[in-house]
Amino acid sequence: MRKTRVAPSIVWQPRTLIMHTQSNVPHQAPPERSQGGFTLIELLVVVAIIAILAAMLLPVLASAKRKAYQVNCVSNLKQCGTALQMYYSDYNDWLPPGPNSTIPDQGLTQGQLPIYSSNTNTRKWLPYYLVPFLGLRDAASIPASTNALVPVFVCAAYRNSAGNLSNGSGGKSTDDPTENNYSVAYANSGCGSYSVTQPGSSTVYMAMLKNAYPGAPGWLPFGKEHMYGPMKLQQIAKAGVPLSDFWEVGDYDVMAAGDKFDAAVTPVHKKTRNFVYFDGHVGNRAVVGDGRYDQ
Repeated sequence: MRKTRVAPSIVWQPRTLIMHTQSNVPHQAPPERSQGGFTLIELLVVVAIIAILAAMLLPVLASAKRKAYQVNCVSNLKQCGTALQMYYSDYNDWLPPGPNSTIPDQGLTQGQLPIYSSNTNTRKWLPYYLVPFLGLRDAASIPASTNALVPVFVCAAYRNSAGNLSNGSGGKSTDDPTENNYSVAYANSGCGSYSVTQPGSSTVYMAMLKNAYPGAPGWLPFGKEHMYGPMKLQQIAKAGVPLSDFWEVGDYDVMAAGDKFDAAVTPVHKKTRNFVYFDGHVGNRAVVGDGRYDQ
């Protein structure tokens, strides 16, 4: 029996066509930053960095400023010391005001102002005697009513101490002597930044001077206003006092030797004071204990 072959049936399946239709919603690009602008976060970061840098730099700048004041002060005292050495040479070893000091001048006052004029009252201040050796105008040419300044007798740190000056009565002065050329300090028997040597009565060097000259009316090297005159440099040396360790001019403040109008309340160089010694060299001494002069 003959078999009939049946051809396999082919089933056609329609292919599904997927059409991608374009959306009617317009394409939105990501927002762009406006040129040159900063976000709030970026600004805050910058401010924080600046604050950190300022906190790091300010102490360094303050220290550099104090160092500059120190250098200026040392330079001032060196010039004062050089002028004094020339004075000693010209006046046969006498300290200012010299061998012919008479009443009411006698010696110098401990509260020194950096001014001079033809007014005889300025003779109690050391700058009056340094003027000829500093190349400044002769005192006789300065009217008695005028205060001529001796710049090297003003410490740079003191110039910036307004607000930390004494009123002479335990409080603080509102005066700024650099603004009125020390006229207010003059009227109130005040002082400036420097003093001539004023050893305490119980110090070693004062004891040596007393032992060497027991009959003297006093032992302050520059004398004392209205009381007694100055010494000679060789008298100090003959008493055994080392000229290289005995200062002649130095930083002044209330802590060092007592209250005076316009004196700095605390040391202007913080932990040290600068001095020029009787041999002419300049050095500094640490402020220790109660802060008083140690000579």
